[in-house]
Amino acid sequence: MATSHDDQLSMDLGVEIRHTDQAWRDWSDPTRRADTAARFRDRIGVTGLPELPWSEDSPELVHITTRIDDLFPDMTTATAPENAAITDEFACFLVDCYERWTGAEVANYPVEALDKTLFPSQPDVNPLLTWPFEAETSTVWGLLYVMTNYGSGFEWLASVLDEYCTSYLMWCVDNDVDSAVRRYVYPDGVPDQ
Repeated sequence: MATSHDDQLSMDLGVEIRHTDQAWRDWSDPTRRADTAARFRDRIGVTGLPELPWSEDSPELVHITTRIDDLFPDMTTATAPENAAITDEFACFLVDCYERWTGAEVANYPVEALDKTLFPSQPDVNPLLTWPFEAETSTVWGLLYVMTNYGSGFEWLASVLDEYCTSYLMWCVDNDVDSAVRRYVYPDGVPDQ
């Protein structure tokens, strides 16, 4: 049986060769993420995403917040090995929301410590969100950490989504960028200012 170069190095050196790029490509595959996000929406009883983020008085947001806060009462629950599949579903759902409504792009961020990632069993995967309208970035782990550790719950994340959606819309208008959010808010074009 033939062995790969990396397998041979692992045997010779006694060091595990990690395939960081492949683990990230597998996690970030758009089809996989879409299917995984859909499973989470099914889990929390949401049939689809609205054109814009949920308003703070939306009955659907109250339902979603209750379900998500029950699933993730703290970071210990979120990062427990037995909850890895649910946490993955949530991460894909959250990335989907941020990409859709805030123009976010997702990248991999090197993990400095295993207690700073949602996936301790996959330390090569740590989703990072970046936005075109600001230099600040956030890992999905960081968003979930604030959501669970400061008692803010998913309601806080929903308010951030709404705030960032507004910032993204203004950035799209200022930079003459076409987006689904912009087309939904201004179906007939941006009114004269």
